[in-house]
Amino acid sequence: LAHLLAAESAQALQDKASRDEHLQQALNHTASRSTPAVQEIREGTQLRAARWALDERDMQASLDWLDALPQGAQRRTVALRIKLKAARLARQTPVALETARLLAKHRAFSQAAAQSLVRGLISEMIQGAHDLAQLQGVWNRLDAAERQMPEIAILAAQRLMSLGAEGAMARSWLLPVWEL
Repeated sequence: LAHLLAAESAQALQDKASRDEHLQQALNHTASRSTPAVQEIREGTQLRAARWALDERDMQASLDWLDALPQGAQRRTVALRIKLKAARLARQTPVALETARLLAKHRAFSQAAAQSLVRGLISEMIQGAHDLAQLQGVWNRLDAAERQMPEIAILAAQRLMSLGAEGAMARSWLLPVWEL
């Protein structure tokens, strides 16, 4: 804990070298012990390191720290929120979408906020599709409820047409929304 506190202080002082040294010492001290309390300290240290990397705009380092967490800790709301932010800033929209879905499932956001976030990420993926196969892949990864969001279906159909697809395919994507 003393090394974690020293690392936190060094971070506040923007002394990266000292922060990283204390961070590594904290991790080294927790590596050899496996009690639940020590494991929580290790996970907390890794979460702080992920947050520091995010603050420094090092998205890949932040995601790497989160990936190093044990499976159960990776699903904690705080870890998922950091992962969502890092994935969005790193322009890893598919990762951000999966993370947003998990956060929505765990009710980390209001239903309206979760739906808006998911809709925005899906829109990014649709707009980012460069050919028909890529757009079809995006569409296939959406669940039925997402495909029935009018804004998503319309945007996808428009993007489909702009990429040169036939109208019948666009109609097939729009029909379920129309029938609602």
